Amino acid sequence: MNHSRKIISPSLLLLLSFWLMGFMAWQDNSKGISGVFTTTMLTSAYIFRSGSNDDEKEEEYDEDGEDGEDDYEVSDQNAGGKFPISFTNKSNKIVYINWVHQDSPWQEDNVIGNLAPGQTETIHSHPGHWFAAYDQQRTFRVVYIANEPEKTFLIREEDVASNRAVKVKFINSSSKSTNVNWINTDTLEERTIVEHLLPGKSSGEIDSYTNHHFFAFDDEFSFRVEFEVDAGHANGDLATFTLTDALIGPPKAVFVNAMQEPVHVNWVGSDKSERQVITNLSPDHESTPLDTFHGHIFVAYDEKRTFRTEFTVVKRHGTEVFRIQGYDGVARAMTQFVNSHPSDVIHINYIDDITKEEHSVIRNLPPNESSDILTAFRGHRFVAFNEARTFRKIFTHQGPLGLVESHTVTAGEL
Repeated sequence: MNHSRKIISPSLLLLLSFWLMGFMAWQDNSKGISGVFTTTMLTSAYIFRSGSNDDEKEEEYDEDGEDGEDDYEVSDQNAGGKFPISFTNKSNKIVYINWVHQDSPWQEDNVIGNLAPGQTETIHSHPGHWFAAYDQQRTFRVVYIANEPEKTFLIREEDVASNRAVKVKFINSSSKSTNVNWINTDTLEERTIVEHLLPGKSSGEIDSYTNHHFFAFDDEFSFRVEFEVDAGHANGDLATFTLTDALIGPPKAVFVNAMQEPVHVNWVGSDKSERQVITNLSPDHESTPLDTFHGHIFVAYDEKRTFRTEFTVVKRHGTEVFRIQGYDGVARAMTQFVNSHPSDVIHINYIDDITKEEHSVIRNLPPNESSDILTAFRGHRFVAFNEARTFRKIFTHQGPLGLVESHTVTAGEL
């Protein structure tokens, strides 16, 4: 009996091996097990150099996470070419730099460690990425935004100074349960630090810094009141903020007679009819607070009606004070903007409160210069911003008649 033997060619054997491996991988994956051919997509990487390493070994930092797994969906902000930015430590502390995930602002990854005093490190970033500097004890946290190539961020002594550390405490004397957010004025991100503070209760003491801003609000967002730790608090001082019904309730209007003769005040209805609400307000006296609402209009005049000044309530909460100075027409004053930043050019827009549209009134205000004087009405709102739009600050004009109210954009706000 003859036996014949077929020889399988090496190429066919190789094909069979690949088919078998693929089939096994498919079976594994169908059972929820990571197969041999698991593929990981890396979006982009930061390249950074360790200044303490003489060899300057180049390492890669995966922006999706150290293990290469996707932590968030890549957004348009991650697109665009990378460029170098540098951090220089001008403080007396060892500093660490984290990259802040923009889709998850509280998730951070370290990109520079042990940045010693006087040392500079360079990394590569995408436009608009955020970085946070801090020390090992987390006594400070400063956020920087990569908005231009070749930029060097200075970590200054005043940024990390221990005398900026203070305590804040919130007392709720209002009739509503209140929440409090801390706002980062650089990135406009907010973090809730007090939740559902009941009427008559107070928070514990919370670590903070000079110039920190906070917003108190209720769950329905029927009010939003801002508090700021002013420069008078330092070296561990306690700043206490009290929320009252006067701050969150409907606004009140107070009229001050700056004339040499008695004046009268009328409220103007939506149908243009008028009702007298204040009679014979004496010179150098102020009225009792009047209950009112945002948008209400009042007119002030003297007995002989030699003038008629119109006032509009701008505030939504708290007390608004109007000075009666004999101006005939809508109460108006003058405003001016000062750019105190050493290098950034700023722009100013006027905000139409009715349409919410913005209209440019000042373009390209150079560093350390003042704008021309503009005519403005009480309550007019303006917004200042830089070319990269990495900051945006709103100013409300409250200047008295005939005087110039100056609004300054400081370096720290840019």
